[in-house]
Amino acid sequence: MEEVSEELSENTAIVRKYNVYTDQQKAVYYYFNRVKLWKAAASARKAQIEIRTAQKWAKRLKADPEWNIYEKQTNTSNKKPSQLQEEHKQHLIQLFDKHPQATRSEVVDSLTAQFENFNLKETAVGNFILYECNLTIVIGAMPVSTSERGQKRLKQC
Repeated sequence: MEEVSEELSENTAIVRKYNVYTDQQKAVYYYFNRVKLWKAAASARKAQIEIRTAQKWAKRLKADPEWNIYEKQTNTSNKKPSQLQEEHKQHLIQLFDKHPQATRSEVVDSLTAQFENFNLKETAVGNFILYECNLTIVIGAMPVSTSERGQKRLKQC
């Protein structure tokens, strides 16, 4: 652990607003805080972690020894639940099975017709299709022949 700690001190991190700590930094912190029983601030300095962050980690480790320091911490407590649910997902899959060329606006119209009080923007529905239903959206373009291009250029001149 001493070698890893020295390696971290040699590699100075680029200044950024939000610190993303590597597993190596977390391991060094955990080693010095839990195994060597150093205080949070000293362990933080050794691992090059913000002292206040290390103090929060120490408090959390003391309160909940089963807490996994390596997993990413996300703030999902204030996240609003999606208005689109499993029934909407099933409707969309059936819709795309019947009409694979359906556009976002057609999908929104279909959802509005199928479900009462449904009111979402096309972007929210598009994100739901992309991330929740795991369907890809392909933007197609009509091929333009060279003769049509030449005619358009002549008209522009």
